[in-house]
Amino acid sequence: MKNIFQQIEMYNKLENKGYLVTDLLNACEVQALRDIYLKYQIQIPNHFFSSSFIPDESIRKSISREIQAVIRPKINGLLQNHKELGAVFLVKPVGSNTQMPIHQDWTVADEPEYQTITAWIPLQDTTVQNGAITVLPGSHKLSTGLRSPSLEDSLADIKDIAAPLMQTLEMKAGQAFIFTHALLHASHPNLSENNRIAVAYGITHQSTDLIYFHKPSPHAKVQKLAIPDDFFISYPEPGKPPAHSRLIEEFDYKENKISIAEFNRFYGIKTSLWDKMKKSLSAPFQVFR
Repeated sequence: MKNIFQQIEMYNKLENKGYLVTDLLNACEVQALRDIYLKYQIQIPNHFFSSSFIPDESIRKSISREIQAVIRPKINGLLQNHKELGAVFLVKPVGSNTQMPIHQDWTVADEPEYQTITAWIPLQDTTVQNGAITVLPGSHKLSTGLRSPSLEDSLADIKDIAAPLMQTLEMKAGQAFIFTHALLHASHPNLSENNRIAVAYGITHQSTDLIYFHKPSPHAKVQKLAIPDDFFISYPEPGKPPAHSRLIEEFDYKENKISIAEFNRFYGIKTSLWDKMKKSLSAPFQVFR
């Protein structure tokens, strides 16, 4: 992975764990972002919302520019040889059904040499009660499978057993959760009395060309598409190729799912004798010769 951090310790954390948490914004900067959020009078539905969902592209881009203007000086103090990919507000409304399931973000670079990264910054303290982030350290190295709305999830079979291993990141307002998009992450439901508001600020190495993988139909070849750097602000309709894209190549691709056994080996989890017996007893009867 190409390094964009000024401090090698931060690069090593991202490389080894897939994420890091660091202090970033002060109280005045957090308030400046909240003021931007209030200025646009964003109407929030009763489910997770991103300002990239706003229909008016000019408003999406205006919000992104204003968020970046606040965060850029602090990000520039941490990073080097990087470029911005846009910024959005992320809002988790109040409700018991607002848990974000375990997922990875889409593949939009030639991983693992190039990585796309998000700095997720809450605008209030986050706890289990109001929807804190959860992560599985090291999970960015579980699979090299491509991630896209039109492709099968290569980690789908291990998410139930991954759930108990997820670690909650309770954070202070203005701290940054910086993670690679291959990391398994999720969040608790918001059971507080107020919406949980955060910003997401996309970054990558300055030499990264963004790409997108699209499979038009189940038996079609996968299309590798070149996409613009403001892809996250233009936000394609899931399942369809993004606007302003250009075909690079088409290729055959098979989604190789990670099995429970492979997951257990990766994390050094030993399968008990009882688990092995249950698996054996539930298997179809075989005649041995």
